Amino acid sequence: MKSSLLDATCRVAFAGLIHDLGKFAQRARIDASEASIKLHQQMYCPRRQVGDRIWWTHQHAAYTALAFPVIEKVAPALIGEKAFPFSEGDATDSLINAASAHHAPQTFLQWIVATADRVASGFEREVYDGETAGVEPKNYIQTRQRALLEEVSLQGSRSIRADTLKLGFPLRPLSAAALFPEALDKLEDRTVDQASSEYRTLWQDFASALAPPDRAMLAGFRESWPLWLDSFDTAWLTFTQAVPSATAFNVKPDVSLYDHSKAVAALSAALWRWHEEEGRTDDDAVRALKNRLDWDDDKLLLIQGDFFGIQNFIFSEGSDTNRKSAKLLRGRSFYVSLLCELAALKVLQTLELPSTSQIINAAGKFLIVAPNTTSVKTKLEVLKTTFDEWFLDSTFGTCGIGLAATPATCNDFIGKHYQALADRLYLALEKAKYQRFAVTKMDSAVFDADYPYGACRWQQRMPADGRADGESCALSRDQILVGRALTTKTHLVIFDHEAPSGFTTCEMPIFGYRVAFASSDQLQRLKPEGISRCWDFSLPADPHEVLWHGCARRNINGYVPHYSQDDLLNPDARFGDDDDLVVGATKTFETLAHADTRSGLGTTGLMTLKGDVDNLGLIFRKGLTDATVGRERIMTFAKTASLSRQMNAFFSVYLPTLCAQKFRNMYTVFAGGDDFFLIGPWHETQKLALALESAFVRFACCNPDVHFSVGMVMTKPSVPARTLAAMAEEALSEAKSRPGKCSASLFGQTVSWTDLHRLEEIEDFLSEAADRYGVTSSYLYSLFELIDMAGDTTRPEASLWRSRLYYTTTRLFERQRTVAGNDVTRARDEFLQTLLRYFERDKAALRIPLTNTFYAVRRN
Repeated sequence: MKSSLLDATCRVAFAGLIHDLGKFAQRARIDASEASIKLHQQMYCPRRQVGDRIWWTHQHAAYTALAFPVIEKVAPALIGEKAFPFSEGDATDSLINAASAHHAPQTFLQWIVATADRVASGFEREVYDGETAGVEPKNYIQTRQRALLEEVSLQGSRSIRADTLKLGFPLRPLSAAALFPEALDKLEDRTVDQASSEYRTLWQDFASALAPPDRAMLAGFRESWPLWLDSFDTAWLTFTQAVPSATAFNVKPDVSLYDHSKAVAALSAALWRWHEEEGRTDDDAVRALKNRLDWDDDKLLLIQGDFFGIQNFIFSEGSDTNRKSAKLLRGRSFYVSLLCELAALKVLQTLELPSTSQIINAAGKFLIVAPNTTSVKTKLEVLKTTFDEWFLDSTFGTCGIGLAATPATCNDFIGKHYQALADRLYLALEKAKYQRFAVTKMDSAVFDADYPYGACRWQQRMPADGRADGESCALSRDQILVGRALTTKTHLVIFDHEAPSGFTTCEMPIFGYRVAFASSDQLQRLKPEGISRCWDFSLPADPHEVLWHGCARRNINGYVPHYSQDDLLNPDARFGDDDDLVVGATKTFETLAHADTRSGLGTTGLMTLKGDVDNLGLIFRKGLTDATVGRERIMTFAKTASLSRQMNAFFSVYLPTLCAQKFRNMYTVFAGGDDFFLIGPWHETQKLALALESAFVRFACCNPDVHFSVGMVMTKPSVPARTLAAMAEEALSEAKSRPGKCSASLFGQTVSWTDLHRLEEIEDFLSEAADRYGVTSSYLYSLFELIDMAGDTTRPEASLWRSRLYYTTTRLFERQRTVAGNDVTRARDEFLQTLLRYFERDKAALRIPLTNTFYAVRRN
C-alpha cells in the first residue's frame, strides 16, 4: 500500500535536502573507521584510474551515507510501506542511496536528485578563472563562505575578482549577529586541523539540536512528514547557513550549503512528481535524464504569490481606530504576515508539496517550485478563486493575493538562460498585479453588503456583525486578539479543524485553516493529528541567540515596545488610554511621543519612518550577472534564494533584535523582505535610522551598489495611521528622487547618509552650546531665517546673513559675563567660527540638526 502523495513527495524532497550532508560531515571529520569509509566510497563515489593508480572523487557523497544515522534516529520511518517511492525491501533504491549517489547515479530516483543538484547550481558552478594571482589557495576545509553581497555590481565598473573579495562568514549557527560578514584573512588564517575543529563543533551542535529530549517537539512530529520536514528544514538552515556549499576545484564558495540544498530539495520534488504523473519513470527516463535529452521539456512550474494592498489593510480606519492605534497596528501587521504564510501553505497543501518547495517568502511575496502537470494547473485555478473569494468576503477587496505561474525547463536554469527565466518571472508577477480578482469574469462589481449594526468601529468599510461588543466585525476582533496574544505567546499552531480548548484562537478561518496561539508548555502536549503547521515566531533575546527552538520557525514578529514594571511605577512614563495597563502591555503612541522629553524640556511627537532597499529588483536581475574585468558572471537559482533569504533576515531578524537591545521605544509596523515601517519617539527614531544604516553597510560588505533610503515625518500622536503612512511614503519618494538614492528625507530636507551621519556632529555642537552657553529656543529659531538667507542668491539683502548672524550671536553672549571660565568675547568668537563653517558647508541641510536641537530645548 502506498502512502499519501504528499508524504512521498516529502521523502523525495528530504533526499534532495540532505544530499550534501556529507560535505558538512567530511569537513568535521566525523568518527568512522577507515574500512567503513572505503566501503562507502566504493558505493557512492565516482572511480578514477590513471595507470595503476585508483582513487575516488567527490568523497563527500560517501560521508552523506556515513552521517545519515544522526538524522535517521529522529526522522519518520523510512522502511516498509512508508518508504514510497523508494525501495520497500531491496536497499538498491533506498532514500539514503538516492541522496548519496548523486555523483554516481544509476537508478531513476538517484538521477532525479542528481539532476536537481546540477540544475540548482546552474550545472556548471562559477569558478575563479585566472583571478587568483596573489591569493594563497586554501584547503577545502579551511575555505569559508564568501559574502554574496560583496559581489553585487550594477555598473560593471567594480572589479569582482578573487583577490578583491575580502569578506566571508564564520562557521556559526544562525543568529542576528551571524548575519554579518567578517574579514576572510582572519577567518581562513587557521591550520587544516583548526579549521576542521570549527566544523566539528558546529556538527556536534547540529547533532545535539536534533536529539530528544531537548528537542522533543521535533521527535513528536515523526508521524507527520510535512510537520517533521518543516521543522528539520529550520534546523538545517540554522546550522548550515554559513557552511559553503562548494569549496573544491576552484569553485567560488559564495552559496551556503543550506541554500543549495533547499533548491535541490524543491527541484527534486517537482521533477519526481512530473515524471510520476507523466508515467516516465523507466529506463528511457533514466537515459533521457543522464544525457539531458529532455532538459528542454517544461517539467517545472514556478508559482509566485504577491500580497497586494498591504498598506490599505494595515491602515484601514474606523471611528475608534486612533484610540488603540498601537495595538491595532500590531495585530494588523502580524496578520498580514500570517496571511502570506497561510496563502503559501494553502498552495503547498493543495498541490501536495512540502514546505521545502517554497524557496522564497518575504515582504508579501513567495515563490514555489511545482511540477508542470495538468492537475497542478487545474488546482492552481481553483486556488485563485479560493483566495479571491476570501479577500472579497473578508476585506471587500481592499487587499488580496495574486498568483502567477511560469513554466520552466531544466535548461532554463543553466548559464545565461537563467537570466531570461528571471526576467520572465518578473514580468509574470507584474502582470498578475493588474489582473486582481478576475474582475472581468465577475457577474457584478457591487458587493451585496448589509449594515444592520452599522459599520465596524475599527474598519469603517466592514459591517459590524452584532457579536461580542456589537460594533465590530470578526476580522477586527481577530486583529485585536492577535495584538494581545503576541505579548504572551511564542508559537502559532495551524489546525485544519477547530482548535482544542485552551488555545488563544482566531475567530475567522483563513483559507480553511484555524489559527491558534500557544506557549511552549502547550506545545509539549500537542499531537500531530489535525495540525497543518507549527511555527515558532519568538523574538531573539539577544543578537547571539541561536534561532532553533525545536520546531519550524517563521520570522514574522516585529519588535513592539512594552511597559516594564518601572514604567508602571512612573506616572510620567504613561500617557493616553491605559485602561488595561499591565507589565508587558504595548505602549501607547501617546507614551512614545513623550519618550524624548526630559524635565519639562523637549517637544512631544512621533517620527514615522518608511524605508526600502534601493534598486532591489535590479540587484536580483543584474547585480550578479554584469560583465566585470572582461568576463561574465553567473546568476543561479540558489544564489537568488540566498540573496532573498539574507536580505529578508536583516530586516526580519536583525532589526527587531536591534530595537529590543538599544531602541526599546521603537514600534515595528512591518519589517521584512527589503522594506520596513517604524514608528517611535521623534528623536530616537532618527538615532535608530542612523544605527540601522551603519549596520546595513556592514551587512552589505560596504558595497556602494547596495543601500537603502528612508523617509521620516514628525507628527503628533493623534494623527491617523493612514495619514502617517501617506506622509512617510511621500518622504520616502523624496529620498529616492535624489540622484543615486542612498538618502534620507526629513524636516523637508533630503541628504545622503554620509551627510546625515556628519550632521550628527553639528547637532552635538548645538546641544552642547545650549547647555554651555545658554543658547535659547528663540536664538535657534532665528537661525532658520539665516539659513534661508545663506542659500538665497536672488535677493541682494540676503547677502547680509553673516552680519546678522554676528549681531544675533553677540546679543546672545552679551547676556553673560563669563562663559565656563572664559571671557564672553572669546567664547562668542569660537562659537561663531564653528557655526559659520557649518553654514557654509551644509547650507539648507543644517535645518536637520537645528530642528532637532530646537525641539530638544523647547519647553513643552
